[in-house]
Amino acid sequence: MEQHNLIDILRNNGKYTWSNKRVGKSNIKERLDRILIQENIVAVHSSIKSKVLHTTTSDHKSVILVMGKMENQGPLAFRYNSIWDSNGEINELVKEAWETRVIGPPQYIWETKLKNARIKLKEWARANEINKKRKKNYNRKWTACKLKKKTKKKASKIS
Repeated sequence: MEQHNLIDILRNNGKYTWSNKRVGKSNIKERLDRILIQENIVAVHSSIKSKVLHTTTSDHKSVILVMGKMENQGPLAFRYNSIWDSNGEINELVKEAWETRVIGPPQYIWETKLKNARIKLKEWARANEINKKRKKNYNRKWTACKLKKKTKKKASKIS
């Protein structure tokens, strides 16, 4: 990678691109796919990003390269955040959402209760700024990566 001045473009969502789709300790996730791009292209196009696409059927996720502004592709799929486990409020929120009386066929009741729980969790997450902390950590890592590449490039020019 270094020999050809390639940079690994970090994704703005999702860390892993493959999973064996098992539950618990036997679950394995790996980052198999990546996008490599030459440093000179990054210098010209400052808004290069990559995105992991969601999949429900395959054990493999696709990664796409986006040059320019990312289009709004609608709401993101809901994901339970393991950070929420450490907060006792979450159990109460889910319990409250699940105990809401819903009338209709079993499938409709199930979907409505899940939707209610999702809405409550999203509202709680926004109020507690968990997502902002994640973004801040990602931006810090991205900046560190860019600085590291610049430092290596300058060091190779000097020697």
